Amino acid sequence: MFMNTTINPSTKISSEFAKQLINSKINIKWCDCANFKNMTTELLDLLKESGCVKLVFGFETASKFLQEKINKKISLSHAEKIIKHSYKIGIWIDITLLCGLPYETYEDLYLTLCFIKKNYKYLRGINLNRFIMKMNDYYFHQEKYKLKIFKINNNPYTTLGFDELEGNKWKNKWQFTEDVYQEIIKSLDPIRVNYLRPVNQIFRIFSNDISINRLNDYIDNKILNQNTSKLDLLIKKYKNLSNK
Repeated sequence: MFMNTTINPSTKISSEFAKQLINSKINIKWCDCANFKNMTTELLDLLKESGCVKLVFGFETASKFLQEKINKKISLSHAEKIIKHSYKIGIWIDITLLCGLPYETYEDLYLTLCFIKKNYKYLRGINLNRFIMKMNDYYFHQEKYKLKIFKINNNPYTTLGFDELEGNKWKNKWQFTEDVYQEIIKSLDPIRVNYLRPVNQIFRIFSNDISINRLNDYIDNKILNQNTSKLDLLIKKYKNLSNK
């Protein structure tokens, strides 16, 4: 498990890395973080050949409005292409999500959950996180983002709270964040959202010299729960709330 911020800061760097592993014939299985921006299907094939069995992509949100605010614009169609190709060639895909971003609404969450539902079969893990204010662009440009940031006590996750000057005060904002976090977690397959997923089991599965079809069939039917009935209900709820 490599601990890079991303395996592909550029296509060239990650391609050269993969080729070095292949040429060295070191024959290891490995995983790392990745980003959608510099990922291609050709690069995925090369990473797979070099021993990659799992990638964790920072996705955060499907809302174009919020993507622009956090400077993380992602083409949803490209992300889907990468996720599905990874499934096809046998790379386990996790994505990270954020809830509670400044000025986030139920409509933003609805868009994200629709993306999750559309790609549910191909996603092996979904890492949901509460948005935590840090020394970031929001902090240093509060007026630009129409925020008021201040120190707080007695919160188990953060020491910085914020008011949305044209939206929620901190108390309501944190309650919103906690409520949607719990709702989303409960709507998803427990195995997909379990931070303590047995890494050894993942690598044991991928270490077997079996076909990708058999591998995917085993994971789909023996490990993951494909029932989206709870997710469907939450999508409907957030759609109705976004229309109010």
